[in-house]
Amino acid sequence: MRNFKSEKLYNSVYQELRKYISTNKLMPGDKLPPEMELCEMLGVSRNVVREALKALQLMGVVNPVPGLGYLIQTFNSDKIFENIFYHIIPHTDDLVIEIFQINAALELQFFNEAFDSLTEEDINKLGDAYMEMERKILSKQRMTEPDKRFHSIIYERINNRMFHSIKNITWEMRPDVVIKDNDAYSKFCTESLAIHKRLYEALKIHDREAARKEIVIHYSTPPIGPRETWTTSDFGENENKDI
Repeated sequence: MRNFKSEKLYNSVYQELRKYISTNKLMPGDKLPPEMELCEMLGVSRNVVREALKALQLMGVVNPVPGLGYLIQTFNSDKIFENIFYHIIPHTDDLVIEIFQINAALELQFFNEAFDSLTEEDINKLGDAYMEMERKILSKQRMTEPDKRFHSIIYERINNRMFHSIKNITWEMRPDVVIKDNDAYSKFCTESLAIHKRLYEALKIHDREAARKEIVIHYSTPPIGPRETWTTSDFGENENKDI
């Protein structure tokens, strides 16, 4: 390791620790050297080392275990993307559109694989999720949860951890868009429900092109516009409030 005696930046130590883990091919369960040994190796204070170790812990690379020290953790993409979205990306109105675009790109990219993986059991679950969406609309409640479940069912058999990590966290981060005009929100929900119905029916009869067409339609425009007609709140906050 390089000596950072005159460079007291924990970020530099963080980068050097990452390099140390890679160079020494440390595996899950392996230990980093003790804090004081790291201080001597890097020529920095204990506080700087601890800040760097906290950053590694935040990213899911290491975990402190009493009596053992810092152990290398098994790779967990959920942890990485959770921290990226919650601690780096600011909560702005533009984030609503950006997250919508991310979901669109993911679902379109993996659609064919998802379509081929669907089972009859999955189709039945989709029907249940759709019916729940319909019940929410009829009872003037928000349909966020069954909507999320509907899409999750379609893609749950995709064998790609990164895909699921990004998709799950973007769903969690996506604000619940609240239309100021109740009639406008009702119209949006009715149109969205119709798209989901057509998508479900296409999947039920194994019509690939019709199903993909509905995914494209669903993601062809931002969830709700124009912007001056809506405000945002945290995801799920208004799940049980009247439309």
